[in-house]
Amino acid sequence: MIRAVSGSNVSLELDRRGWTVANESLVQTVTLARLARLLAARDAIARPPAAVQTTTLPPNPWLLRYHGGSITPVALEVLTGAQDVSFATIEAADPTAAATAIGRAAVEPPWVGFAAIEVDPSVRRQGHGRAVMSGLTQWAASRGAVRACLEVLADNHAALALYESLGFAEHHRYTYRSPPA
Repeated sequence: MIRAVSGSNVSLELDRRGWTVANESLVQTVTLARLARLLAARDAIARPPAAVQTTTLPPNPWLLRYHGGSITPVALEVLTGAQDVSFATIEAADPTAAATAIGRAAVEPPWVGFAAIEVDPSVRRQGHGRAVMSGLTQWAASRGAVRACLEVLADNHAALALYESLGFAEHHRYTYRSPPA
């Protein structure tokens, strides 16, 4: 499998060779100043739904929410392996259950990369994702980040709407490509 930037020479050559396309994703960017300003403006209008806790290691409720609670030891090493990383959690009413919302940020100045922004489907569109982004943005700013990026599946319309409202703009797209059978 190859990850190829959409429209690139590599992608065009893979098209010519009949390679299949899967998981079109967008890479989006924004300055942290703009992101923080838009988050603060929204928080002034609507109070965040719950407290966000940030930690250097993912707590068990975070892990239970991430990809449905299925994570390999290698994937956990990747998630926790960045030098400056934070895990945001909005806990559920039951502390032994999967978190209500989660997110991850890793800073390598001047950039912060956001990932694993997930919200329990039963409470989506109530501000939990925005609250997680707010907590991670504050943490990233305290670490010297000035630009932010994230990756999102092209068909995740709810996430795309959230990120657009936070000032993110598309930088490029990519797909995963597999050879023909």
